[in-house]
Amino acid sequence: MKMIVKRLRRLEDGFCPPVETESDRQLLVRIEAARRRLTESDVQDGRVRNAGDRERVDISGLSVEQILHRARVRLATE
Repeated sequence: MKMIVKRLRRLEDGFCPPVETESDRQLLVRIEAARRRLTESDVQDGRVRNAGDRERVDISGLSVEQILHRARVRLATE
């Protein structure tokens, strides 16, 4: 019986989400605040950020360097 309990505990530890800590909650609050500020800034500047406005680009098979270069080019043209 102890063996089964140990195996179940190992499975639960492997598949269950990690316990949320206080620092995790603080980080989520900071991320949400940053997103809010970014949205407010965009609205004030007359820009609207919407993920549905942009078409998805297939980046599979590209290196990290190529992906970053494409992002820089895209941001420079906006």
